[in-house]
Amino acid sequence: MKFENVSAKIILYIGYLIGIGGIINILGWQFDVIIFKSLFPDIAPMHPLIALMFILSSLWIVLNNFNGNKYILFLICSIITFTGFIHCFSYFLPLNFFRYDNLIFDEKIKNSINLIKVAPNTSFVIFLCGLVMLLTKKNEYWIQIIRQFLICIGFIMVYVSLLGYIYNISNVYKFGKYTPMALFSATMFLFLHAALFLLNTTTAFAKTFSSPLNGGKLLRRAIPFILFMPIFTGYIKIWGETNGLYTPEFGLGLYTMFFTLSLFLFMSLYAALENKQNEIKIESEKQIAESEQKLKDLFNTLVEGVITFDLLGTILFCNPALCIITGYKESELIGKNIPNLLIPISNRTEFNNLIAVNNGIEGILSMEIVRKDGQKIKISLKSRPLTDKNNKIYAYISIINDIP
Repeated sequence: MKFENVSAKIILYIGYLIGIGGIINILGWQFDVIIFKSLFPDIAPMHPLIALMFILSSLWIVLNNFNGNKYILFLICSIITFTGFIHCFSYFLPLNFFRYDNLIFDEKIKNSINLIKVAPNTSFVIFLCGLVMLLTKKNEYWIQIIRQFLICIGFIMVYVSLLGYIYNISNVYKFGKYTPMALFSATMFLFLHAALFLLNTTTAFAKTFSSPLNGGKLLRRAIPFILFMPIFTGYIKIWGETNGLYTPEFGLGLYTMFFTLSLFLFMSLYAALENKQNEIKIESEKQIAESEQKLKDLFNTLVEGVITFDLLGTILFCNPALCIITGYKESELIGKNIPNLLIPISNRTEFNNLIAVNNGIEGILSMEIVRKDGQKIKISLKSRPLTDKNNKIYAYISIINDIP
């Protein structure tokens, strides 16, 4: 299955996922279900305004997938971008009047832990996501470079925040004294950035990532290892040191060992997969070569002359019977031009015109050719065009019989 087809399904599933996540969070606020608001007790919940932004993002992804109305798509992007901008930069500019993160569940938000306003880092990522959505349909190379750069910035902020929760380092997911980015939000952002990245893979890193060539395949297979293996090994190191199971020096050695071993296993797995693909390719090429040889042997046994030539009249293949008819060796025919070599001067223009016209040489023709010894002989030429996958003629194959 092509990468484009797979990525389209992944994007759509992510769209549904973040929409469901946003709805679950809203229900959590409505019915005061802690796990719906924050995934775990005693950590900052996702702000309901951010949940609404995820629902809008979900709607945008689904509509975009089904080529929805461009004005509705633009409106959704604009709302997300404006919401992110106002609630991020109001921390640093006199824009508090424009904030609206207190319009829903205001009393419940005031009574919650670590949540009064939308976090500045959360709103900034929302702002970036809105910009990325606005730029998705733009085809200019430099715009797509900017778009991928914005995705990278947002992804790094989200990834670092998740690391902060995993390693219990609050300074990583919390900007100064302000509200922290919720774990629920960071998780949803991770999926959202994956979908936004896959939406346009025509340039730069995204083009390499989606390539069907071996480089693209290696990159796609390496992504899980790059993202999750350092987290796992780092967590094991910190967990063991925190619980006094080993010294920091031993933990560092353990981390290095785990990382090296996992890298070796990944490369071994990739090498095994590549070897398997190469074996399949070699076997396929072998079968093709055998089929070509059988076909060539069949042509060589025919008493009729067989010749293939391109649209310029250049000879691509001939069998021994044709060599007998023309008096030329195979090496003297391959690569030569039929009109210049075999067709009498008086008939060359007519023959070239037939080649130039689609199907012009198809059927049975009677004509004269000139042998190597200069003798003119009459032949019957039965030709069929050879076409490519687009049904475009690229050559002819002809069967030649001399007429006594």
